Amino acid sequence: MSEEKSWKSKIFWCLVKSPVSVVLFCALVYFAFQAYVLNNQPVMNKLCMFGVLAVWGLWFVLRHMFGLLLILLLIGGGFYLYYAKDHKAETECENNGGYWNSNTKTCEEKVGVLEQIKKMWGDYKDKEQSK
Repeated sequence: MSEEKSWKSKIFWCLVKSPVSVVLFCALVYFAFQAYVLNNQPVMNKLCMFGVLAVWGLWFVLRHMFGLLLILLLIGGGFYLYYAKDHKAETECENNGGYWNSNTKTCEEKVGVLEQIKKMWGDYKDKEQSK
């Protein structure tokens, strides 16, 4: 008996906490009563009853979706702040007109294409001479 009491009280408190749920529950009971007890336009009242159930389900999903989206926004903001802090030196280097060398973790001056080719050629020659 105590299990039934707690089950009924849980439903009661769930309905009392949300006025939208109270309205939808009353509409559901009304259309179910019209369709199954009074047999007053049963097809139309059953359609309205299932429509109320669909709206109630949509309300439940959307109400919880807001909290989920809020949690996801907070987690995404935390990751963004961590990434910005972790890559602060790289962004400062690029904002100052430099080039971030990820191999040496240093900020280097931007060089033109001709200087890059000369540097690669010098590196190649150094490699060949060391063999």
